Amino acid sequence: MENIAVITDATSSGYWFPRWYDYYSNQFGAQSIFVITYRGRASEFRDYKLGGILELPCEYNDQSRVQFISSFAQTLLGEFDVLVRVDVDEFLVADPEKHSSLRDFICRNSQEYVTPIGVEIIERRGETPLVFGKPLIKDQRSHALVSSALNKTSITRIPLKWGYGFHSTTLSPNIDCDLYLFHTKFCDMAQRMAWVDEMISKSEGGSPDRRYFEGQLRTHTQNQSWIYGLTVDADWSKIIQEARIEEFTDSANAHAAPNKVGTFFHGKTAFIIPEKFRAVF
Repeated sequence: MENIAVITDATSSGYWFPRWYDYYSNQFGAQSIFVITYRGRASEFRDYKLGGILELPCEYNDQSRVQFISSFAQTLLGEFDVLVRVDVDEFLVADPEKHSSLRDFICRNSQEYVTPIGVEIIERRGETPLVFGKPLIKDQRSHALVSSALNKTSITRIPLKWGYGFHSTTLSPNIDCDLYLFHTKFCDMAQRMAWVDEMISKSEGGSPDRRYFEGQLRTHTQNQSWIYGLTVDADWSKIIQEARIEEFTDSANAHAAPNKVGTFFHGKTAFIIPEKFRAVF
């Protein structure tokens, strides 16, 4: 059986982190989970069993985290066979009709690295606030849309150098249509903004952390209006068509910078998430 490590970075042990931790530790074991955090925040994670917690000597900074994790990933691949790299609001899910779990997908996939199809789980108008102790897709959220910005190379057997936001690497995307990256940023707009307010109160004025979260507040109303206005299609199979995989890959390969950044776009339709995903998380 392959030895698989999972790495993320986190500014807080709250909000999505407990669900994220449960999901990945249940599949790969707590000792395979590695968390990168920022100055003064390591103590937040003291109640979690982990393979390692590393505190960077700075506030949140995208360039710093990408560079450090790219380097640390190379170190981990000296000990582990495979590395999974995801944010704390990202859940990699293999098609349940073809794979019994994410671990099963990885162990049966011999490719050097894999890029999932990015999917946003969304809140629809009138849905109740999330209860974090209850299953997400089974009981609380039933719609999602394509987001090519989430086509992030997330599983690798070889060292990679990621670009900003982990949206790219120096290698071409390698999309596998059996793998989805479910993102939860827009699952509960009100609770997310309450968390953003909390993170602003904890960050230093003028810091990258503060600027990032203040930007989230400014776009909140616009994002909510756009999501509520989406049309709905029950045919999940069309999500592959909306993903425009060939177009995304071609645009990444044509990118002049060292990192292969594909065109960012959102689907125009909210799809009903099939029943087969509802037991996953």
